[in-house]
Amino acid sequence: MGNDKVKDRICESFPMEPCPLLSEVVAATSNGQVEIPRELLKRFRGKKWTEILLDDWINIAGIQAIRVYLSPSSFHYYLPSLLMSVLERPQYLDWGLEALLPQNKGRKPKGEWWHEYFACFTVEQRLAVRLFISYAKSQCGHCSEEEMLANCAEEIWQLKGSASL
Repeated sequence: MGNDKVKDRICESFPMEPCPLLSEVVAATSNGQVEIPRELLKRFRGKKWTEILLDDWINIAGIQAIRVYLSPSSFHYYLPSLLMSVLERPQYLDWGLEALLPQNKGRKPKGEWWHEYFACFTVEQRLAVRLFISYAKSQCGHCSEEEMLANCAEEIWQLKGSASL
């Protein structure tokens, strides 16, 4: 399977409208952190997911840090830009896989953020995610970190629509 098939499925499954307002970006001023929210707003606000490049993601922060500042629905909206971008630059496959995994030590689908995020996906979008994971897995080296991430993601996204184990 080539990455063109994966790209086509992602484009068909994820609408470009409506674009989130990003008013829910958390300005975490309580701990003095304003740089990540500022960069998020600068690079994402008012843009469709098709206008966001991998360099936008990379120049903000890591996936786990970015996720802290976006609502589940906003992260879901911009996810296809990341998935499409890493198909072009496979050395960043781990970024795409990280975006599909829960942000906890056991990679278990739990917590309010994760449940809201997972619930955003339509059946067609879940199929596109599964296709992305299959492609990513085919590109990973044996026993690599990416393969481990792909295996975790495959387990979670094959749950037939369930957001929890």
